[in-house]
Amino acid sequence: MDDYIIQAIFGLILFIIIMYAAKYLYKKTALSGKTGFGRSRYMKSVDKLVLSNDKWLEIVEVGEELIIIGITQNNISILRTIEGKELCDVSDNERKNVFSGILEKYLFKKEKH
Repeated sequence: MDDYIIQAIFGLILFIIIMYAAKYLYKKTALSGKTGFGRSRYMKSVDKLVLSNDKWLEIVEVGEELIIIGITQNNISILRTIEGKELCDVSDNERKNVFSGILEKYLFKKEKH
């Protein structure tokens, strides 16, 4: 009986090791573009903002142009084409400040009523 428990534990540990190795290899190859998936000679995804499970905005660089596209489960729409100089980096601190500013406005609005 003890041999079966040891074999089961060993099998479970081996399975977990194999799963982590597969995850590591997948991240190293598929997501880095080395397999050809997600890689292009002429286009590059610059940034992505997920809005919900099946909706997001993406900035795609095609040559010298940056194109903002909206992607849903059933549709891909070009929203706007912008110049590279129009694009500015938004740091995490600025994002937090924007959110906190909106939150403060909402909270103070509630207190005034």
